[in-house]
Amino acid sequence: MIRCNLAILLAERNLKITKVSKDTGVSRTTLTSLSNNYSQGIQFDTINTLCNYLKVTPEQLITYIPIDINVEKIDLYGESMTINLLIVENNRTYKCSMPGDCYLTIEDDKLDCIDLFIDLYEPTDEEVIKENKIIVNAINLLSTPFLNDLESTFFEKVLLNFNDKDISPSLSANIKWSDKFNL
Repeated sequence: MIRCNLAILLAERNLKITKVSKDTGVSRTTLTSLSNNYSQGIQFDTINTLCNYLKVTPEQLITYIPIDINVEKIDLYGESMTINLLIVENNRTYKCSMPGDCYLTIEDDKLDCIDLFIDLYEPTDEEVIKENKIIVNAINLLSTPFLNDLESTFFEKVLLNFNDKDISPSLSANIKWSDKFNL
């Protein structure tokens, strides 16, 4: 997984995207995409320009961890849920799933709060034990920004079950990981 740290670097320097764009010539659209980690790629000259402007190295601008975790989908069954993951590590792909609970608070006919509890399946056989180990190892490789991105994806997938008009503008979201993850 690759993550751009531009938002953090700008916040540390109290810089706004508009100012950086004017000073560097890098478009606001590009800077916004990089800052929000929505970019599909980045040009070498953009990396060079930003590194020079912010006085950082490429390693400070971009973080890499040797694993990919993709949330394929989240199935909701009342308050129960299954999170389906695709984990790629060392050119091996693993299809994994985790159980959990999803508690929704509705106020004034609008979704007001989402509380997620993420767990692992009970180790009933060798296959489940192996899958749990793959998941725990992958999750534990994530630094806080990567873990936050993963958690945001969980919430985004849950919200796919709702129309925008049914979601409160003050929606709050909380997540708790089982102690089995050692986070």
